Amino acid sequence: MPIYYHEPEYKSSVVKTGIPPTHASYDVSSSFVEQCTGYYGAWIRNDTIQKLKCLSTYPDWMSKQKEHLRYMTIGNIFIPGTHNSGSYSEGIPQTLTERYSVTQDATILDQLISGAHFLDLRPCKYQYDYWICHGSYYMQPFEAVIRDIKEFMDNTDEIVILSFKEFPNAELNDHIAPIPFGLQRKMTLGEMWDSGKRLIISYDYSVRSKSSMRSGYRFWDPIVQEWGNVNSPEKLKEFIDKHESYSKNAAKLWDDDPLIFRAMMAAVTLDMTSIVTDSVAHFFGQGSYSLREIGTQVGPLVTEWYNENYCSSANIVTVDFIDATGIVPVAIYWNKIRGERNYAKKINSSNI
Repeated sequence: MPIYYHEPEYKSSVVKTGIPPTHASYDVSSSFVEQCTGYYGAWIRNDTIQKLKCLSTYPDWMSKQKEHLRYMTIGNIFIPGTHNSGSYSEGIPQTLTERYSVTQDATILDQLISGAHFLDLRPCKYQYDYWICHGSYYMQPFEAVIRDIKEFMDNTDEIVILSFKEFPNAELNDHIAPIPFGLQRKMTLGEMWDSGKRLIISYDYSVRSKSSMRSGYRFWDPIVQEWGNVNSPEKLKEFIDKHESYSKNAAKLWDDDPLIFRAMMAAVTLDMTSIVTDSVAHFFGQGSYSLREIGTQVGPLVTEWYNENYCSSANIVTVDFIDATGIVPVAIYWNKIRGERNYAKKINSSNI
């Protein structure tokens, strides 16, 4: 028997079931390979299942497509990521501060297991300790975040991108992918897999250690973050459309070899007026404009936009509350198509 039934009235829509996946079943010993959680969505017509889809994890989606993706560069593929990745709470935000600062509902490790391979991290220092912050709020100990990333890197063959200002911890050195000057955008996923260095660290300023200077290597340049700072889904759509259209046109000039890597921060921002208004309403039991509530509203729309309109131009796309979206399977689907085309092009050119 289904636990939820919906008869659609429109060709395209989003339905909130209100049912949390509290009975999801995982094999803990297989956390780092794709797993079905036991929850299925089915499209039924005339009492016959036409299509069946499982709610799954996607920790190894990149390495599973290694054959076709190995000739692609970071700028050529569609990478799902999380916005303000360290601002997470595994429970429902209870306090006013949490309502307007929490952007994810899963730990860093669980975000990676869900398929997010770009992490937007914002370190800060409080007294003598490093934290991940959201504005002036201390969200998670930096060391705990690093442990999660290291555990994932140690147990998978995935390529992961970290984007932040500082990196005050050396625990991930064994995984960091340095790159020769001037060749950043040319380096393929296959070259990273072959080197065993699969962790890309992007700074907003150049950081060079003595050893990296001697070897002629450096960390990756800043990844352009396209941030609209908009407060509604309609304005977010306008912002995304403008930037993705520009990227699509620019790709024609670059011959499908992007000059930059870019991350679309596909999230809605609350301005102070919205926060104050919702805070008062929430006090009286009527507030409905927390980041979580907005994220679950916008996430499915972003998924639809990128699946139908921006599938050819997307590079890195970050979202709030990634498990409330379908951005990971959309990225996997379109990467498969991109990878097969690129692979065929490489094979044909080698036979000339």
